[in-house]
Amino acid sequence: MLKNHKVLALLIVLITAGILSVLSFWLYNSYSDHRELTFAKADQALLSTLSDYYSRNDITGNNTRNSYQKNLAEDISRAYPNITVDSIYAWMEKNATRRQDSIRRQYRESHRNNRQERGEHRKPREINHWMLQGRDAELSPAALDTLLNEYQQELAYQGIDRANVQLKVHEIARRGYNEPREMRSNDVLTTRPILINAENNLYLYAELTQIWKHIISNMLGQIIFSLFLLFALIGTFLALFKTIRKQNKLAVLQQSFVTNMTHELKTPLSTVSAAVEALQRSGAKNDPERWNRYLTISKRELEHLTLMVENVLQFNSNVRSGINLTYTEFDLSLLLREIVESFRLVSAAQIDLLLPPQQTVIWLNGDLAHLRNTFSNVIDNAIKYNHSPSPQVKISLTATDKVIQIRISDNGIGIPKAYHKNIYDLFFRVPNGELYSVKGFGLGLAYVQQVVHQHDGNITVDSKSGEGTTFTISFPQNIFPQPKKK
Repeated sequence: MLKNHKVLALLIVLITAGILSVLSFWLYNSYSDHRELTFAKADQALLSTLSDYYSRNDITGNNTRNSYQKNLAEDISRAYPNITVDSIYAWMEKNATRRQDSIRRQYRESHRNNRQERGEHRKPREINHWMLQGRDAELSPAALDTLLNEYQQELAYQGIDRANVQLKVHEIARRGYNEPREMRSNDVLTTRPILINAENNLYLYAELTQIWKHIISNMLGQIIFSLFLLFALIGTFLALFKTIRKQNKLAVLQQSFVTNMTHELKTPLSTVSAAVEALQRSGAKNDPERWNRYLTISKRELEHLTLMVENVLQFNSNVRSGINLTYTEFDLSLLLREIVESFRLVSAAQIDLLLPPQQTVIWLNGDLAHLRNTFSNVIDNAIKYNHSPSPQVKISLTATDKVIQIRISDNGIGIPKAYHKNIYDLFFRVPNGELYSVKGFGLGLAYVQQVVHQHDGNITVDSKSGEGTTFTISFPQNIFPQPKKK
């Protein structure tokens, strides 16, 4: 059975690890998609900001014609002498204006689509920035600050408001005007450089740090759902494993109970069988004294057998529907004295009863019969599980304004701390390698706990192996519990 538990635990670990791997892969891909989307939005926002800045400050190809435009115009003029350089410049400017209008229309459309599909992993369309490559602009520190403020506003409009942003202008060796490089790392997201001065190879780009804050905030719902799913799955597996272990443990206890019960029932049956056989073989019919003695033995053993069966059936009924209590008011100190006197008659153990010196009458409202059985069970265990040459049992009764407390201590074999929570379980008996050295079914303390709890009381144990045991039973003072409903 232990091997089956190990296999089940291994399967649970493997399944949990597999699902955790799938969730991790899903979150990683989602993070990558969000990062690409953020990169595209940052590119688009920078292009739009710079385009608006150029338009607002009237930075056109006619005002600042770069070397690329000059070389292109001269090459065309030499190839076609009838076309003047000025007409070529005019055509460039007209074409740039049309492209600028097209870019703005595309950008507005992209914004509108983003608002309609906000939250979806939709990568913004690429925007051609040829018209920006055809301009030569000198960006002063003040102009960069203005662009930075406008760029941050544009990013916030795009939903990127948790990143630190910097705008930089660097000279970058390029392979061609239409091949801007992408510069990205794990910690810094850098937009594609935009050529702002072709003659000096100056590019403008933005660096966004701590971009993970923005991505994580967008993925918060996915992360929470994944964690909830993972913890729910682990909790379900643990509950399943705990239930299976509990059922297996109960099966072992029930098997132990059946074995012990069989042994206990076999003893009186064997005695009765031996007595009947003796009556048949010894001619006891002619010996009335022997006849009566064998019949008395048989009757006593059958009564003991009947009592054991009735106890098991009664306890089974109590477990299902609860104990039916009949409340009466009685003197608890008198009840304890009667129980102690009964045990002193049949036991060689030294039993001491300590009562309050000034108060010998303590009234309690409860079921007299079941409380008598409860105290008798605990005292009987203190005597039975005591291998000391001089067994001792001490019973003390104390009462305060709020609590009535009964302590039953012994110098017996004790109970290992590992079993303190199990001793109240049905059929449980502390394993000691001597299964039948002490008669019992593992029902006594379960019955005791049920009776005490139905009286709104509490029972605790303090014990160590080989150092004796102390049970403490407490009831509320001056509080008369009402009968429990079935």
